[in-house]
Amino acid sequence: KQWYKRRVRENRLEVVSIRETAMSPIEVATEDMLRKNEEFDTVLRSGKGYDGKIDVKMLQMLIQGAIGTTVNQGPLEIIETFLGESARKPDVISDRYLRFRSRLRYQCKMFLENCKDALEENKNIIAMNQADYQREMEENLKRFKLAVA
Repeated sequence: KQWYKRRVRENRLEVVSIRETAMSPIEVATEDMLRKNEEFDTVLRSGKGYDGKIDVKMLQMLIQGAIGTTVNQGPLEIIETFLGESARKPDVISDRYLRFRSRLRYQCKMFLENCKDALEENKNIIAMNQADYQREMEENLKRFKLAVA
């Protein structure tokens, strides 16, 4: 028999400080949309592998998570809650609230652009057997834009 020895080293980092921040719902929504946009940026712009190609599975997973019929309530709900006609406004509208509302509006605009770019990129790299998936996602994007408008 041949034995294999494996050494396991555990490195633990010392916690230097802990910082907790209380955030308002609009701040959390803005951070959430920012994170979604960063994921798109990672896959679309810097996610290309050594061969210069985009990770198709990761791209499709992001598209599905962003505008798929069963999961799009996250971004859609954020938009309707904070930017829609029936958005509940705080009793006192502060400069901070308006600043975050403006940031959220920008992040949502970037989100829609990223979804469009991702679908365009996906269209260029998919196999013929995924044409139905592409059409379905394009229709979902159209419905999503209508709901946001």
